[in-house]
Amino acid sequence: NNVARHSTRAITAVNRCSSEAQAFSRARDEASLDRLVQMSRSLPYRGFVDVSSGAGSGFVMFSNNDDLVALSIGWTGDYLPASMRLWQALATDATMILDIGAYTGYFGLLATRAAPGADIVCVEPHASNFARLKLNLALNDARNVRALRTAVAGADAEMNLRVFARGDCLPLDAALLDDGRLAARSETVVTMRIDRFLGEHGNAMPDLVRIDTGGMAGEIVTGMTQTPDGATRDLLIARGRNCEKLDDELRR
Repeated sequence: NNVARHSTRAITAVNRCSSEAQAFSRARDEASLDRLVQMSRSLPYRGFVDVSSGAGSGFVMFSNNDDLVALSIGWTGDYLPASMRLWQALATDATMILDIGAYTGYFGLLATRAAPGADIVCVEPHASNFARLKLNLALNDARNVRALRTAVAGADAEMNLRVFARGDCLPLDAALLDDGRLAARSETVVTMRIDRFLGEHGNAMPDLVRIDTGGMAGEIVTGMTQTPDGATRDLLIARGRNCEKLDDELRR
């Protein structure tokens, strides 16, 4: 009572309640990815989220109660733990790492802890996500990470990127093609093939590439045709839609 809703005192008080609820949830495994948004609306948390899992020292991520990765870490204690461990294991010996669909920087920051001497490039096309990505990199003084706002796709063009959001959360998903789903909004973004991208922004051939772009992974792999056959590279591809296209391109 008698406290302005968005004042520092109010946010601190709500954060305290939310932190207690999150600790209760983690201890009892109450939360799930499907329930994160609903739970966060009831008890919002705005501020820094500590990430302590994985190799190397921890880091922080800022959330305005809108980052699905930070919400997952707060309510469940981790985010895609198997992918995190595999990513850091592959990153250990890499000299150049490319994270396509970097979102707010979770995997990019994990890579800096596993490979502090590597050249890491985080690519994110969404304006809101990219702004948070830049903030998180600055907060953690990640000097070996470059953030670029573009979309890696199967062709060099300028296209409307359809953005799908979950409530008030930053969007995890996007698509260049209309698959019938209702989009929250669209953004115009420059797209380029991965071959062109590496020619313009890569200091060397990447040892490790992560692709987390929903149904666009097949299009991205299409644009790797000019990548030298002798290059050593590991591809870590998040499961998404349109897997037939991806399977055909990987076989080719």
